[in-house]
Amino acid sequence: AEWHLHLGFGRWSASGMRVRQAFRSPSDTGLIGVCHSLTTVWRTTGIPQTPAIPVTNGSQQRLQAPSAGLSMARPTSTGRWQTWPLIVWLMQITAVVMAPASNLAVAESWVETQESHPFQIRTEFSLQKHPGLLQECRSLQAEIGRALELPIGNAPIQISLFRSKRTYLRHLEQRVPAGLHRKALFVQGPDRSRLYVYRSSTLLIDLRHETTHALIHNTLPYVPLWLDEGLAGHFEVAAERQRWGHQHLQRLRWSALLGWRPNLKKLELQRDQSRFSAGAYRESWAWVHFLLHESQDSRRALVDYIQQIHERQQPGPMSSWLRERVPQAETRLLEHIRQRRPVSNR
Repeated sequence: AEWHLHLGFGRWSASGMRVRQAFRSPSDTGLIGVCHSLTTVWRTTGIPQTPAIPVTNGSQQRLQAPSAGLSMARPTSTGRWQTWPLIVWLMQITAVVMAPASNLAVAESWVETQESHPFQIRTEFSLQKHPGLLQECRSLQAEIGRALELPIGNAPIQISLFRSKRTYLRHLEQRVPAGLHRKALFVQGPDRSRLYVYRSSTLLIDLRHETTHALIHNTLPYVPLWLDEGLAGHFEVAAERQRWGHQHLQRLRWSALLGWRPNLKKLELQRDQSRFSAGAYRESWAWVHFLLHESQDSRRALVDYIQQIHERQQPGPMSSWLRERVPQAETRLLEHIRQRRPVSNR
């Protein structure tokens, strides 16, 4: 059977050896010690050596100990499931767990917290050198709403800002290990969106990028990957730089000189973000930039497409949507990119 351990800091499943393999940083050594101590208690009480929630079957009963965050059940020799006396078990577990409790989770020392619905910002560093981040998020919400002609959703967005890449990775290692390869991260949960960003020279860009993801997902029931990344890339820079000041623009001009051609149909087939290349990010940005700034017709095509999604319609692929609304879109995108300063609303 597989057994699951719940200790407030998350859920680890497997045997004692596999649990230890899950801890990767030196700061986890105290937690490993706790696991050894728990193993000792389980040995002396006769409880199976690995923490307990067996895989559910028809005859299983289960005892939950909410205060310790640990669930346990064990089979008797007759094959029936029997719960251990709660009071004795809690006394033994409390004696082991409470002393080293500070090692059970990643240390979180939030220096500042600011709130303005729907945003909550909590930081590991003082915001005196980074004033206006909360207002930046509020302004971005209004900016996206105006550009896309959408009522932006107000579901809560929690933003965690870390003082360094090291503390950022340590936090993700415990909570979102799948995001360890990401420079910044957006996670949509059932109760709120969560953003994870660490302090760096690109703090504001990273914050705007991930906040755009959160706002778009709070507003639309679904969004194609290329459009999601294209919008986040477009709005990651301040409004005055969006038309001609983005770093992608110069790179795409060189790519066009070397033979690159946009291919929206191919881009639409990419649905796995882990395989989304740097080139795909740039092309996604290029399509959004082109549609928003090339002409009134192109802007209207994008806005109407997003409106269809907002109304839970099925507008189909953007490549088909543009066929009549923006004829020769790929050729026009190249012309748009090649302009020294793309002309808005020509």
